[in-house]
Amino acid sequence: MYPQIEILGITIYTFGLALSISFILFFFMLYKLSEKFGINANFFLGNVLWFFLSMFVFSRLFYIIAEWRDFQFLWSQGVLKFLLMSDYNFSLMGGVFGFMVVLLFQLKRFMISSRKYIDAIVLAFLFASIIGF
Repeated sequence: MYPQIEILGITIYTFGLALSISFILFFFMLYKLSEKFGINANFFLGNVLWFFLSMFVFSRLFYIIAEWRDFQFLWSQGVLKFLLMSDYNFSLMGGVFGFMVVLLFQLKRFMISSRKYIDAIVLAFLFASIIGF
């Protein structure tokens, strides 16, 4: 179902490769747009770890909630087994929600107006989503 590329005996999954490229392009585009909009580019680069973790956790959590009928029996085996996976099941809306939660929290923490930041994020997301999906 998901194509694989094999180079020198190393298997590369194209779905993971596309997600990685789109994540890097998203932050590259944010960096370029921050110059145009006159916002602090270091804000995004300094919080990239928190953005990544929140997107990962929330996208997995939203998928588990949406597909509860398949995952309800894993809950009895422990929380770690519940969250770890061996498949590609993530929710786009969960990732966007997780990113926005961390973004708004960090903007409030540093007392920064969110209007220009959200404008740049929407444009960068549209650009990166072409690669990721």
